[in-house]
Amino acid sequence: MTTAPDPRDPALWHAHAQALANNLALRETVLAAHYDDDAAQLLVVAAERAGLASLDAPAGPALAAALREGAACGAAAALCAARREGQAELVLDDGRTRVFRAGGRAGLSGARWALAVALASSDGDGLALEVLTHPAAVAACQEDAGTADPFWTPYCVGLAALYRGDAAAAALLQAALQALHIPPAIADAASVAELRRPVLQLALALAQGHAQAGDALAQALQAHARYHGDGPGRGEALGLLAFEPGGLCAWAQRAGRALAGPPAALAPLLPPVLPAQDAALVYRFAPRRILHDGEPHWFLDLQGFARAGRQHVVGERDGVLQAVYQAQGAPGLPPSRIGFALPDAPVPPPWPLALDAAALQGLLHRDAVQGAGEAAALRQALARHIGAEAAAAPPGQAQAQALAAAALVCEQVLPLLQALGGPQGAALAASLRPRPEDYAAVFLPDAAQAARQAFDAVWDAQPPHPARAPAGARIRCHAAPAGMLAEDNALSRPFPAGYRAVAGLLQPQRVWLAWKVIAPGRDAGTVYDGLVWLGERWAWFPKPYRVLGPLLQR
Repeated sequence: MTTAPDPRDPALWHAHAQALANNLALRETVLAAHYDDDAAQLLVVAAERAGLASLDAPAGPALAAALREGAACGAAAALCAARREGQAELVLDDGRTRVFRAGGRAGLSGARWALAVALASSDGDGLALEVLTHPAAVAACQEDAGTADPFWTPYCVGLAALYRGDAAAAALLQAALQALHIPPAIADAASVAELRRPVLQLALALAQGHAQAGDALAQALQAHARYHGDGPGRGEALGLLAFEPGGLCAWAQRAGRALAGPPAALAPLLPPVLPAQDAALVYRFAPRRILHDGEPHWFLDLQGFARAGRQHVVGERDGVLQAVYQAQGAPGLPPSRIGFALPDAPVPPPWPLALDAAALQGLLHRDAVQGAGEAAALRQALARHIGAEAAAAPPGQAQAQALAAAALVCEQVLPLLQALGGPQGAALAASLRPRPEDYAAVFLPDAAQAARQAFDAVWDAQPPHPARAPAGARIRCHAAPAGMLAEDNALSRPFPAGYRAVAGLLQPQRVWLAWKVIAPGRDAGTVYDGLVWLGERWAWFPKPYRVLGPLLQR
């Protein structure tokens, strides 16, 4: 291997002490600012400070502090990019707390995301890695086609998979390398060849467990030295350390994978592998209102927080009596806090409800919640929300009124749906066969007679009936008036897409059902549809989008 140029050439960095002082001054300027991209700016400033500090042998504590701050700020930026509301709160090494507002891309890009992940790996910051490599954060950090080349998405996805320990990491990294074959239109071609491709090759070697991973590391450092030693990146503070190869080395070391060290001349390019330490990062949700005392726990359940370890205090905050909860362990989130205004407490107008009727209805069919004896409390909360939503709906707002009706209908029909999956299900299904007069009540006049002929043929040939439900199966039910099935909305989405085509043949006021029977321990289930409420009884018109196909072709 030929000798690589030196990005750390003393002649180039003889004034690095002044550059370090300028960096610290810039850090204070950003800390005093209040822009959406402050966290991402602090990430870059900290990485540059780490590179400058690495030029001084006794600068170990300053280097470590810069690496840790960069990782923490990168995680805060990713959190702000992935969340649409709330804020990230970070306690810095000097004890100051900096708050970053969520929303927007927060100044992140694929390159900055990759830098932040590398710093977090070198630091052993498991919390930052959890936030940064969560799929929502990876997606939120990608720029549009007019700003970034398309290779950035597979690049970040592949690296995230490796750091998360996903079994598909090798395949995703191979796909990322394939994406680099397309010449970049925005990025500098030399940076792609000398910085991005070698990093992916090293990551792939590690993912596949190749003994040649040490050679891949040497080649990545050699390419980094070329680019920052006498190439386009010469004189860049970010080139003083090879952060991304260093992050992969740290990952290999912590995973117990032997990795041959680089040549002595290239070793100074690797950042140190620090003792594991998580950032002092907290996510604070925007405050919310509740109508029932159980809603804080249900809201946190839906966010993915484990119930164990939750704590809360009740008191006045921002002039509102509220319960402030602390929870941790949700995927992609650091320890989190959220305030819930207590029922009947006056709150500022922007505070939204913690849950809506649809969320409560979904929770009613979760085994974990029902098993905890909360079904009655959920039904009580659902009733309050239905009343509140209906009362708040302005005249003519059909969807809000329909949502309230749908939730009530599903509650009422649940025993029938359970019985259909029981031992007498076939006989019960036969009783749901539409009567001759039902077709005019369910279909528009032009379609009623043809619909009767089509469904009579179905029932005469093989009367439909649900399969026997396994013991402990749960049912998810969705209801919608036919008039809302013609277009995309919250009520129509759970129905098969074919309903969009037949909605124009249906009496718009009739409520239709779709439901799913799910075996214990499974997420998927058997799907049924076509029950229609006729005011005093149910009739079953299964899969009308198939049965009425000839009508749709006229």
